[in-house]
Amino acid sequence: MLAWINSIHLSGNHNNGDGEVTINEDLILRKTNQIESGPKVEKRATRKSRSPKPVRRMTVPVKDLDGSRRFKWRGSVNRIVRKFGQGQTAHGGTFEVHLEDCPPSQNNAYVPFVVDLCCRIVEERGLSFTGIYRVPGNSGTLTALQEELNLRGPDGFDITDERFCELNVVSSLLKSFFRKLPDPLFSNELYDDFIAMNRKKDPEERLNGLRRLVHMLPAPHYQTLKFLISHLRKVADNCDVNKMEVRNLAIVFGPTLVRSTISDNMATMVTDMSDQCRIVESVLQHNDNFFSGEHEEIPTFLRSFMCE
Repeated sequence: MLAWINSIHLSGNHNNGDGEVTINEDLILRKTNQIESGPKVEKRATRKSRSPKPVRRMTVPVKDLDGSRRFKWRGSVNRIVRKFGQGQTAHGGTFEVHLEDCPPSQNNAYVPFVVDLCCRIVEERGLSFTGIYRVPGNSGTLTALQEELNLRGPDGFDITDERFCELNVVSSLLKSFFRKLPDPLFSNELYDDFIAMNRKKDPEERLNGLRRLVHMLPAPHYQTLKFLISHLRKVADNCDVNKMEVRNLAIVFGPTLVRSTISDNMATMVTDMSDQCRIVESVLQHNDNFFSGEHEEIPTFLRSFMCE
């Protein structure tokens, strides 16, 4: 402050040309009064020293970070997730494990429990639900159900949970299961063969080739695919109500079922997407013939009904 006042004194002194120095007293007094006006300076300093951030952090509960204050249903979901181990997947879980390691359905040892459960719920309550499998469910509820299924398994899981009343959550749970498989339903090993066969020009050769490849799938993959296709046919049979005809279902499930986890080349994924959808569409359209006797060929008269 003193150095600044001295500078004002120096800058306020002027030589009038006759060797006499005049002092700009008004300037000095004005600047001095500004420095000595203590309340204004102290008030500004006080504002700077008061940080509102600690107050905000204290008043906002930790739950607000995950939105539980904004959406009441998330409170109970998050409590369940925290209660059962913060999302750590136990050995022999349901998601992100191979089909043969999934807890099986009581009705079919090759079909995972979660696939049987979700399909049964959709068939009981969702066949007339508009946009079933196309409209996604709430991601928070979906994640919580996945964690709980992984940690508790089918034996300790309450299938009467009210969250299973949300059909979009149930349908998204099924899609998520297939999306998280380390070895996709149509298998990594046969992926290139399926894509190449789908591009055959002759329709009869193409369908018979796809059918042979389906029968080459490992038993868990084949049985689960057969079960899923049968379920999706029931959905498509109600397309007048739910607006999910075969092509729409193929668009939804194609990239999920027919994919490769070995190659993550984005250009290949985009190029193969139409093939993925077309393969699933063909299996849906001709499901009876695809899953009939192992050595039977698709009859020639079906050529007029084949998917272009």
